[in-house]
Amino acid sequence: MEPAMACEMLSAIKDEGCKIGTLVMDNDSTTIAHVKATVDPTINKRADKNHTRKGFTGALIELANTHKVLKNQKLRSHIERCFTYCVQQNRGKAKDLENELGKIVPHLYGEHECCGTWCRSKKTDYKPRNLPYGKPLSCTLLREALEALFKKYCCKSEELAMMGSTQVNENFNHMVSTKAPKRL
Repeated sequence: MEPAMACEMLSAIKDEGCKIGTLVMDNDSTTIAHVKATVDPTINKRADKNHTRKGFTGALIELANTHKVLKNQKLRSHIERCFTYCVQQNRGKAKDLENELGKIVPHLYGEHECCGTWCRSKKTDYKPRNLPYGKPLSCTLLREALEALFKKYCCKSEELAMMGSTQVNENFNHMVSTKAPKRL
């Protein structure tokens, strides 16, 4: 969201007598800083599910530049699925989310002692079909990188637990752009 446009819209809404408490938006810190400075300093920001997932995916792709095993799309998709499933299952529970996010990397490395009900390792003949060669990951450098990535998201557990969605706005913007494109 462009900062000037957001401030203008929120000012107009506020002038109509409506109270604005929270904005659901992408991870653009410039917009929320402008809104707090010019419109209302008490407005809170909630992260958007899709933008957060895309940011996580982008970070995995970035790690793939230095860790060859992450070039495997199936593995990246599995890690993304673990992340999004964890966030969705712990919606509204920040402490649980932080705790569960910390269990994902050990799970990928075959350490299932702390895994919850979501892990299928308790079954006999368990073979992690989404991991390369059906075996747990083993690279220690990759583990350190993944732990650093998940730690970054663990620190944001308060924000992640209360995520919203801008899907309706994105859909509207897409419809408008097909009828009235910016470039003619």
